[in-house]
Amino acid sequence: MRTGAAETFANRIVWQSCYNNSGQTIPPFSVVMAGDWNLPDMSGFQTASPYLDVTQPDGTGAPANHYITWEVAIPPNSFGSCARPDQTPLVALLAGAQSDSDDAPFRRCGPQPGQWTLTRDAPGFVMLAEPQEGYALVLPCRGPYVGKTSGQIALYGTGSVTVYWSPSGLIGQETATSLVLKNVYDRWQTLGDQSWVLFDWTGQGWEIIGGAGANQATWIVAQCTSALGPYQAGSAYICQVSPSGGGAPTSTGQSATVVNFRNNTTVAGAYYVCFPITTTTNNEGHSTTVYALDNQATFL
Repeated sequence: MRTGAAETFANRIVWQSCYNNSGQTIPPFSVVMAGDWNLPDMSGFQTASPYLDVTQPDGTGAPANHYITWEVAIPPNSFGSCARPDQTPLVALLAGAQSDSDDAPFRRCGPQPGQWTLTRDAPGFVMLAEPQEGYALVLPCRGPYVGKTSGQIALYGTGSVTVYWSPSGLIGQETATSLVLKNVYDRWQTLGDQSWVLFDWTGQGWEIIGGAGANQATWIVAQCTSALGPYQAGSAYICQVSPSGGGAPTSTGQSATVVNFRNNTTVAGAYYVCFPITTTTNNEGHSTTVYALDNQATFL
């Protein structure tokens, strides 16, 4: 594969001067994490140009804060060149095997902590074609991204998300990749294991920005004990539903606090599908879960 500057859109790439602060030699066509821009002293006449401090990715930088270096290695404490592939694609070195059976146009690849190479299926960039000799032509990939929770993630807590990708490019045909992102923040709702989610980098880190709701095991059917107006809270009885279907649910005798976020008043005695929105634990270790009413359910 041709990787020389003359064959990689070099004449049109907006190269930035960068300074290697990593303490390591940066190989050619590496992904680097940008730090601060350094500006020359503007108080007098200056010939120096602004430059970026760059280092090895460590998992704390936004995907858009990563650049790709030129065809020349950059020794420690030395200057080099890097660019973002925003206007033209760039060649980058991939981690792992030179080729993979799942390699295809628009497969994601992105930075990972402690490496100069792009990891397949990680957010950040997309391949424009199948790699050649371990090199890929890439462009930025914007979020949000699709995944599933790996274990329950509590509201205002963090957890792991398995990244999903559709080799066919069709929505609804996503399959699990081997990449699992850790410490993904959830301010959306309590999510059960294997819940579909949308996640993105929100400025502070990876965060869940939407999902298909809690895992089915955490949803409940509740019977309202009284009518609740919009945005009112009240009591309901948690019910059991016959797994074979048919017939009305039966009350477990256990009460729960429910909140009506709907625009209409609920019906006393009616059954509603609910999902958990918060759980609190008192000093004695007893947990109380508050549920949000979703849809009224009819059982034949």
